[in-house]
Amino acid sequence: MLAISKKNNWVQRASDYDIDMLQQKLKLEQDSRAIEHKKRLEAYRLQQEFLGRNLSANAAKLAALSQRTLDEYLENERSIDIRDIPSILNSAAKIAEVGKNLQSGALGVEQLLVALEEADFDE
Repeated sequence: MLAISKKNNWVQRASDYDIDMLQQKLKLEQDSRAIEHKKRLEAYRLQQEFLGRNLSANAAKLAALSQRTLDEYLENERSIDIRDIPSILNSAAKIAEVGKNLQSGALGVEQLLVALEEADFDE
């Protein structure tokens, strides 16, 4: 029996098989981690995009509120504290900037996801 094993090189064949199976298992694990990472990136992108849109919408509402307040002040000469308008506009500008940054970040992550997808097709 030992002669047949040596003749057919079964020890080397078994070793080669084990190495191949280990490489396949490692590849599957890497692929699984890559897929999970892409899913998390996509979820992050969607969350950032959502937050960015909401903050931008709120900034627009604050700017509109400031404009209405200013218009009302100028038209009706109502007694409002005009000193509040700069701080409201400043808040609107800051919120708009954060919203823009979140949306830009989401776009960057989206571009990364596209690049990763293209890299997968190239393999």
